[in-house]
Amino acid sequence: MSGFLYMYKHFLKYNEKQHLFDQKKPVLLAVSGGIDSMVMAALFVRSGQSTGIAHCNFGLRGNESDSDEAFVRQFAQQHSIPFFTTCFNTAEYATTHGLSIQMAARELRYEWFNKIAAENNYSNIAVAHHAGDLAETLLLNLIRGTGLKGLCSMAPVNGNIIRPLLFATRESIQQYATENNIDYREDRSNASDDYARNYIRHHIIPQLEKLNPSLVPTLQQNAAYFTKAYVLLKKETQEKSAHWCKEAPDGLHINSQALLNSGAPEIYLHEWLQPFGFNSTQIDDITAALDGQSGKRFHSATHEAVKDREELIVTRDERQKTRDKRRETDKDSITHRHCEEERRSKLITHHSSLSIINYQPGMEFPRSPNEAWLDASKLTLPLTVRRWQEGDHFVPLGMKGKKKLSDFFIDNKIPVHQKEKQLVVCSGDDIVWVVGQRIDDRYKVTPATKQIYRIIWNN
Repeated sequence: MSGFLYMYKHFLKYNEKQHLFDQKKPVLLAVSGGIDSMVMAALFVRSGQSTGIAHCNFGLRGNESDSDEAFVRQFAQQHSIPFFTTCFNTAEYATTHGLSIQMAARELRYEWFNKIAAENNYSNIAVAHHAGDLAETLLLNLIRGTGLKGLCSMAPVNGNIIRPLLFATRESIQQYATENNIDYREDRSNASDDYARNYIRHHIIPQLEKLNPSLVPTLQQNAAYFTKAYVLLKKETQEKSAHWCKEAPDGLHINSQALLNSGAPEIYLHEWLQPFGFNSTQIDDITAALDGQSGKRFHSATHEAVKDREELIVTRDERQKTRDKRRETDKDSITHRHCEEERRSKLITHHSSLSIINYQPGMEFPRSPNEAWLDASKLTLPLTVRRWQEGDHFVPLGMKGKKKLSDFFIDNKIPVHQKEKQLVVCSGDDIVWVVGQRIDDRYKVTPATKQIYRIIWNN
């Protein structure tokens, strides 16, 4: 079978198997101009799927960046595809927010992709990650010690982000481009070993392939196994969290004796403390201190964990709050993640009642604006509550794409005085409930839900 037929048939089959997108709804394609995204765009064109193309100019390679933009624009025009583009001062953003260039570019592009998708009713955002990218991510996370979750690597679907080329190898993409005369742009930074991912691609994977020529498919299969194992682990830690963890005004209280009796305290702590910025080494040290004297303290970049009698208490680090306030200089940033208001967010405590409920088919939910019923397996605890901020967005229940909260307030005629006091409940960086208004569709209860996290808000 030719590379053309092999790639195209597998593209269609993979989409059908993974339920990546609805063929009746338009998809926004993230196209850089490189070989991967150009092949992805060509496959979508071949399929007849309605699409738009979004291109980010990160301003990192001078005229080359501008030429990439012109190249992608021309492709969109040739195929009568709506084209969206934007320019970022990525280097300045990275410096301001203390990020690497790669992380800054990632934050900027996904924030913008979601904005374009929401404003133009695109159901999904397609990115061109392939099997080689999955393998590199798995190895990179293994080296960095990100735990079982990191070994899951990339998922075919993550919210409204889809990866329709995750089945394809780098070689099959190259063959398809060659056989079908697909033009693309070369990014010279891909040949550099300055980035850890490139070093793994150029040096580590070739060496490992000497031991296993089918390394990439093997890592794909392992990632699938790790994902299933992580689902089981997350269910277990969620169940134990309901019994061993307690949210209080001064922070999250964890029963240290229950952890010690579990036989695997570091496993639970890894899941519960990693969202607060604690790394594997710190979690090992915290585990070792569980049966020690009270008063020992551990610090991540944002939080403090204190051994106190029979509990481990996790709180926001007061020193970090001071540092955050000094760094707060860019109030109009495209992202709201580093806003001072969010840094003052509190754990859900005295304003609410929390409970875990086992889901039963046919269960009816009260239609009270002061109650939220969420899929417990999708939440990262502890949940936090804060005032809403400009730039906030979520996926309103019943919708597919993200929507700005400011637009949601306008559409729902929320009075100004009420909007100024509006609170949101967050799981990690995601808003899961606009209190009294709407939950996020991604966290709703479905027939697949096992346990429900019920929040009753007390005004």
